[in-house]
Amino acid sequence: IDLPYEEAPKLAAACAAKGVHQVLIVAPTSPPERIVKTAQRSRGWLYCVSVTGVTGARAALPADLSQLVGRIKRVSPTPVAVGFGISTPEHEAQVGSLADGVIVGSALVSRIGASATPAEAIESATRFVRGLSQAMRRPRV
Repeated sequence: IDLPYEEAPKLAAACAAKGVHQVLIVAPTSPPERIVKTAQRSRGWLYCVSVTGVTGARAALPADLSQLVGRIKRVSPTPVAVGFGISTPEHEAQVGSLADGVIVGSALVSRIGASATPAEAIESATRFVRGLSQAMRRPRV
């Protein structure tokens, strides 16, 4: 489950009772004190939104992403995963060098949605995910 900090108390007990990690969200616009509170309350991992606005593919990642992830990681007791706008293997490799996890959603969904048949969707998704996997395995400089 991912949700804003303010909504967390409503689900915390239910999540804990079922063994579900309560994943909370921080964004580039989150003030430092909110990042600390959110990081302390998040379970499993902390979701860092890389950009403001809506999710979806972007041509480039924000120039200040490494500073944002660094600020969050310094206060987070759980792993930090980054999502929003990650749409290429190069993006994934860049984010993977900064964060503990990389979230790719819209780019994968777009490839599946653009496919004419289920078999084509499977092939397109497989090719895309394979490319992401290979990017993460490349040596970092």
